[in-house]
Amino acid sequence: MAKEYKPDDLLELYPLKPHELLAEPTYRAFKHFEAMAKRNPHEPAWLIDDAGEVVVLTLEELADKDKKDRLGNRTVLFAPNAGGLAKGMLDGTSKEADDVSETPNRKRVWDEKKAPPDMRRIARIDFDPPEDDGDAVGRSWFWFESVKSGETAGSRGSKFQVLWQVHTNDVVRGTEGIMGNLQLDDALKRAIVFAAVFHDLGKQRKRFQTTLGNFGFPNKLWAKSGKHSGGRIRDDYRHEFGSLFDLRKEKSFTDLIPELKELVMHLVAVHHGYGRPHFPADRAFDPDATAAECEALASELPRRFAKLQRKYGRWGLAYLESLLRAADYAASANPSAFEKEESQ
Repeated sequence: MAKEYKPDDLLELYPLKPHELLAEPTYRAFKHFEAMAKRNPHEPAWLIDDAGEVVVLTLEELADKDKKDRLGNRTVLFAPNAGGLAKGMLDGTSKEADDVSETPNRKRVWDEKKAPPDMRRIARIDFDPPEDDGDAVGRSWFWFESVKSGETAGSRGSKFQVLWQVHTNDVVRGTEGIMGNLQLDDALKRAIVFAAVFHDLGKQRKRFQTTLGNFGFPNKLWAKSGKHSGGRIRDDYRHEFGSLFDLRKEKSFTDLIPELKELVMHLVAVHHGYGRPHFPADRAFDPDATAAECEALASELPRRFAKLQRKYGRWGLAYLESLLRAADYAASANPSAFEKEESQ
């Protein structure tokens, strides 16, 4: 019997990625929603709040003028057949929209039980046939992710464990390679490489290592757990948030000029998509810090985000963020060494 999934479950399986998101002022987005609702009034839309809670609406309900205020600071998720995209931008008059969730690491296909090469199935969603069609049969939607670089608990990284220092070195090399091909200010390049050096400091927590299944802590630190995983408990600790505490203790960080400190802190905070502009309340904590310290650190994030957007522009800041993310993504997909190989 196939498992039933709630919207929250599906977002846990397929977290929203930066390339899937567009930011628009509410008044402008609402006009596009109105145009989409005229075309497909009964098409579903998910309204997601900062805590990740999902309300399922129809496009007609979403475009209700009397309830427009509920859209502020919310994420709206549409299926591709709702349309609304043109040249990568929101356009309510467009009948088309690509499935922007498709990447080399994630794939969703109909009626295909066998996983594509180097991928694993993470979900199967069954749909009943139409009640008014006696000859129709139900269909199944299969969701797959990369074995190497998937993000669910059953696929935490690589086939074998990757040591923390190995992964960090890989990300730094990747970032330096990207910087070498860009015409950016030298200070900006140094800041982005600096963020790469310290982006995963928060993974050094005992709590995080335990969830990876690493019981050799502190003598051994993993960045990726491979086939080993604590996996029996859900842990909302975000290592990026923890990294911010450790980063501020680094001597080389304290020597940076203030504006580069702000950029480095932001890049570390957002390299997995959180922190734009803040972390959900239940994830803004560090097991090695007090509640007051966590609250103070969390309150800095939205102000820093706004300040940096004013300095670099909305798309300029997103571009700078993408450089570290790209290096981290590539390092996770293709580690230079596995612990198994190093120990032989």
